[in-house]
Amino acid sequence: MAEIAVSLEDQRSNSVLRYAQLANKTPSDLIVSWIDNRVTYCLILSLRAEGLTWEEIAPKAGVSITQARRIYSRGINDELQGTADKKDSNIRNKLLNE
Repeated sequence: MAEIAVSLEDQRSNSVLRYAQLANKTPSDLIVSWIDNRVTYCLILSLRAEGLTWEEIAPKAGVSITQARRIYSRGINDELQGTADKKDSNIRNKLLNE
């Protein structure tokens, strides 16, 4: 496993530390949770570019074949939304429309 260091200026690093405490996570775990979808997309994209099949890609990415295809077609900028995310989004939309 490769270890990647992230350097942040003082105010940003302090903010991340406080946010991590509120989320009950380590700063590293918090940052990984923020970038995990993009890293998975990059992995799938690179494996596909190497010519691997969906059956070969899915286990390497830790997702199902259907999920791998969806992540690939969705692209890097679209976030995969879970049920809780959709509920939050619906609540925000209702509040904005009132």
